[in-house]
Amino acid sequence: MLQRKKFLFNINQLGFTYVEAIISISLTLVAAGAITFGVGKAVRTYKSIYLKERALEELIKYTEEYRMMVAYGEKPLPGKQPRNGHKVNIYNPYQEQRGLGASFGETVQIIEGTMFHVITDKSNETSGDQSGYFNIKTWIEWEDPYVGNTAYKHLAFEVDQAVLMK
Repeated sequence: MLQRKKFLFNINQLGFTYVEAIISISLTLVAAGAITFGVGKAVRTYKSIYLKERALEELIKYTEEYRMMVAYGEKPLPGKQPRNGHKVNIYNPYQEQRGLGASFGETVQIIEGTMFHVITDKSNETSGDQSGYFNIKTWIEWEDPYVGNTAYKHLAFEVDQAVLMK
């Protein structure tokens, strides 16, 4: 009396069933979609960081320019200057060697930043008219198309500068 072992599936059946194939394809699509989303997010984040680095470089140059002007004794205009801002190219794909490159069908565009400054005389608060002393605030604003729905970014510096020559 030899009893045969019962199997939950047919031993003679070869290959995968329809349900197994659909489940494996679905899992593969979910994994591929997650990887593609991650790569796209990483590329957009890299491009946004690159724009921020370029804006920082331009802002440092702009701030140093006004620090030199104050140090050599030039009298700055009061208030926010210039009124409409000083335009500067943060990213120009036609001039850059290390470009961001167009990916995923996006169009390449020139990204501009707008720089402003406010210079206030602080000589009265320190040592009077014997030495000039100015507070310089500079900032840059630019449009970042790589983060969400075109976010506006902002970087600012505030430095104090003594007048070295009169």
